[in-house]
Formats: sequence, structure tokens, C-alpha cells
Amino acid sequence: MRAGLIGEIGNTWPWTENEKKVVRAAVEAQRQTGAPLMIHPGRDQTAPMQIVELIRKQGGDLRRTVMCHIERTIADERHLFDLAATGIWLEYDLFGLENSYYPYNPDFDMPNDGGRMTQILTLIARGHQDQVLMSHDIAYKSSLTKYGGYGYHHLLVNVVPRLRRKGVDDAGMRRLLVENPARAFVFV
Repeated sequence: MRAGLIGEIGNTWPWTENEKKVVRAAVEAQRQTGAPLMIHPGRDQTAPMQIVELIRKQGGDLRRTVMCHIERTIADERHLFDLAATGIWLEYDLFGLENSYYPYNPDFDMPNDGGRMTQILTLIARGHQDQVLMSHDIAYKSSLTKYGGYGYHHLLVNVVPRLRRKGVDDAGMRRLLVENPARAFVFV
């Protein structure tokens, strides 16, 4: 039986030796199965690149690796573009989280959906449209519409129309919503 994906492999900041060991094991699993690897980076702008370097050193396939929670990790464009240059998937997965206060890292100003879209549009303008994944990390019942949240349909009902108004055409939307996930989550 083959795994659908490996992860989400959790990491904290500062990065621990046991977490590095788990990443090395996950890379080996990726190599043996061909499954995509998903990484939950520690909450520091340098954490994703440190993880990328370990994955690369262990022989992992960065084009088969998803770095989750980009918007709660990286605010500096230099860090974002350096990470994009590695070929890794960049996942914006907190759509619907609209307040700037981020209790897990109070010093980090969480972007709202407008900020997420701005980062994605900047990546598209820089030629990284084939590396962007979008979702919502619904982990709490307060995110569900029944409890006052935006719900599972938020991305399609609210975000997609805004991206269209900001200039993403039909081909670009198909890439973001269909083609990129299909390529990211296929076995090789």
C-alpha cells in the first residue's frame, strides 16, 4: 500500500534534533514511495530554507515537496523569493483567517486574505505560478460556517472572485485550482 502523501511533518522553532531526524526519515519515505512530502515549518522566516537544505542534502525531491503555512511564516519578500527559487511548492493555506494577531507567534503580523492574495500575485508576476497551492487549514470548529467561520467554500466563493478582479484570468485560475494540485499530489 502506498501513502497518498507524507506529512504534514511538523517542525518547531528553534528546530530540534528529533525533528531533523523525522524530516530525514520522511525524505527517505518520499524517495522509496514517490509520494509528495508536506512540511509544517517552524515559526521563523529562516525555518523553511533550513528545512529545504536538509531535504536537498538527504536527496529529497523539492519539486515533490510542499512547504505549508507560507503566510504565517514568511513576510519578507527576499525570503519568499529565495524559497521559491528552490522549486518547492508554496502553500497558502490559511485563507479565512482574517485577524493579524497570531497567538503562536505574537510578534508576527499575520496577513489577511488580501495580504495572501498580494503575495500570490507577486509570485505569479515573478514566474512562480506553477508552485502555488491554496487552501484553508480548517482545524477548529470556529472556522465552520455553523460556528461563524467562513467554511469550506470560502476559497471558491470569496477568494476566487477577488483574484479574478485582481487580474487572474481563466487559465491562471485553472492552474491555481486544478493543475497545480493535480501535479503536486500525483505519484511519480
